[in-house]
Amino acid sequence: MKILVHVPFNVGWLFHDLVVRASLDFRPGTVRTMTCPGSPMAVVDGHSTPGEEALTGSPMHDFTIDGDYGTVRGSLTLEPEFDVKPMFYYQDDVLTPDPPETSPGHYGDTGVAVTGWEALGRGDYRMSLSLSFAPTGAPTPATARR
Repeated sequence: MKILVHVPFNVGWLFHDLVVRASLDFRPGTVRTMTCPGSPMAVVDGHSTPGEEALTGSPMHDFTIDGDYGTVRGSLTLEPEFDVKPMFYYQDDVLTPDPPETSPGHYGDTGVAVTGWEALGRGDYRMSLSLSFAPTGAPTPATARR
């Protein structure tokens, strides 16, 4: 998916330390795992562990979500002129408030947090998000040739 971000003014004129976050909050149920390069695998179960904290801030390249229904692999790539910092966002604690609501409810809340907007001038910037979905039991390239 190609994404165009139009910035109509210098963001730093109005905002400081701006973080844009887009995430998906999983529902309780089947067991899922999250993996990012350089971080240990995390089990999505509504309870944070110290090992899971390493996922937040990981690069947005080659992350994996595994579950009973299959596997999602993804990467986010920015054009060189789009000088912001995308980081993997991860929160897995059913007792933590889930903004903007005040009720608790993070359960495998995963996505991207983007910082560094203040340095951007006005203009159009591009990024690409690639996701591949492999349902459980689907043939892989290696098994499809048999």
